[in-house]
Amino acid sequence: MFHVSFGWQVAWTAAVVVGLLSVLLRTLPWRRARWLGLGVREIAVMLALYGAWCFVGAWTLRDTSGAVRRGEDIWAAERQLHLLSEAAVQYPLLPHPWLVHAADAYYIYGHFNMLIAALAWTWLRHRDAYAELRRAVILFSLSATLVQIVPVAPPRLLPGHLVVDTALRYGESVYGPGGIGAPSQLAAVPSVHVGWSILVALTVVRRSTSRWRCLAPLHPALMGVVVVATGNHYWADGAVSVLLLGLTWAVLRVADAAAVRRRRAPIPRVLAGPPLDSPTPTSLDA
Repeated sequence: MFHVSFGWQVAWTAAVVVGLLSVLLRTLPWRRARWLGLGVREIAVMLALYGAWCFVGAWTLRDTSGAVRRGEDIWAAERQLHLLSEAAVQYPLLPHPWLVHAADAYYIYGHFNMLIAALAWTWLRHRDAYAELRRAVILFSLSATLVQIVPVAPPRLLPGHLVVDTALRYGESVYGPGGIGAPSQLAAVPSVHVGWSILVALTVVRRSTSRWRCLAPLHPALMGVVVVATGNHYWADGAVSVLLLGLTWAVLRVADAAAVRRRRAPIPRVLAGPPLDSPTPTSLDA
């Protein structure tokens, strides 16, 4: 399947170029140019964020043996909790190629595209809510990137072929020819797919006035199943994403409350000397 993919060097170079373009646009005297410059700035921010994720993947996700061991530990822990195995989830799809194609397509195109659409929609229609969404995306993505410093192999790369690599089977993999050697595949924990899909759904439910907004939670629900059915994530990966999102919102609420307290705090009076209407002490007063 067609998809756009590039490394951290290209992402950061593009972020710098797009950022300079944003500055140039905002210096022009036309109002629309300034408005466009602000939008281009947001693209630069997201490119920089993507570059950071790629950089972590390129330089830290190289412990393949440790990644497989951690993946096996997660698999064993889930079985002890009697969770439905990832293999059992994908089993009903395997006899039906069209379902596998649909799952692979949703995994690829329901990730960045849906988040970009949510950001653009909020920017254009609900500008007052855009800053909150952007902060949530940045904070969650950075926290997920920090967790992904510790490499974990996804279920489809575990020895014994416990889970089928559906995208590789049909030539739809975004990771090239496959195999444990591609570092970007070892960022299984947490599932950014699930985290971003929840952010998208929350944004639509909270900001949209359409009666169809109640369907928005279907996106993270479907994504949560798809990432497991395609062999790219464990159930635990989605759970870690939910935990990081909870921490993200908690940090944002604390930061907002602190900002409100700072705005409401009284300004201290600085006394440079005695009040103008007060008598000046003299030698007689002494």
